[in-house]
Amino acid sequence: VCVCVCVCVFVCYNHQSGQTALLLAAERDDVAMVKLLLEAGADTTLANKDGMLPLRVASDREVIEAIQVSQSSMRCC
Repeated sequence: VCVCVCVCVFVCYNHQSGQTALLLAAERDDVAMVKLLLEAGADTTLANKDGMLPLRVASDREVIEAIQVSQSSMRCC
């Protein structure tokens, strides 16, 4: 349980810039990182300061699909 909580806090952390790790990876279309973060429980509903969600900033089809699939899964955050 502690490991999940620690990982989830890091994965879902919203920096002063309003960005989360998932937002940054999605914006960069980093498929491997997006999948890793989603597997670790990254929250796809956290928006940046401009209200942009990971699904909206991604342009790579594989990144978009990974986010869409994970939106229906359980999150620990």
